[in-house]
Amino acid sequence: TLQNVESSLLKATQNLGFEHFAYGVRTSTGIMGSTVEMLNSYTDDWDSYYKQNRLYLVDPVVLHGSISTHSFAWNDDICFDNELWESAISYGIRYGWTKSTHRPNGVSSLFSLVRSDSCLDEGELTLLTPNYLWLNCIAEQGFERYLDIHAAPSIEELLTPREIEVLKWTAIGKTTSETSMILGISDRTVTFHVQNTMKKLNTANKTSTVVKAALLGLDF
Repeated sequence: TLQNVESSLLKATQNLGFEHFAYGVRTSTGIMGSTVEMLNSYTDDWDSYYKQNRLYLVDPVVLHGSISTHSFAWNDDICFDNELWESAISYGIRYGWTKSTHRPNGVSSLFSLVRSDSCLDEGELTLLTPNYLWLNCIAEQGFERYLDIHAAPSIEELLTPREIEVLKWTAIGKTTSETSMILGISDRTVTFHVQNTMKKLNTANKTSTVVKAALLGLDF
């Protein structure tokens, strides 16, 4: 169960010299936004305060992890010149280690090991980083079984090959008649494919359809 995963993960976290773990996953839903799920062993007060105020949008650890997949220990440059961090410290959240993962399908996750005292020195990092990375993998695999982690369908999955073909000719400025001649199909068929694409992408015209397809990853 999810509770078994959390319990086992907390025990392993404590065996590595930390008091808490934190795991968050963001699933992209295309240009319409994203969803965020978080699990941790923090106090209920801090957990509620953090989630209700959506502090992950300004959390320096999250922001740093969003631009790099390299693991890192929390330090003054990353964390401590920040009002949020003053509040976190009062809840025993002071030192930690974090690893982020960014997948091609738009899913990103962040795993942290946290303690209230004793910063991570070079000796500890050199000796135990392999263990931290191992636990990060275990957390990823364990939580994926129970969380609804999935990406929005890719543009190639959403549209048919013919719709993509018509859209690509539209993107470079071809008219309906020109596209029909190039593809050897009727004007009516081209219009049919364009209208289907607009419905699928929820757009108002051909221009906005091309723009949205590009934002969703279609390579023109």
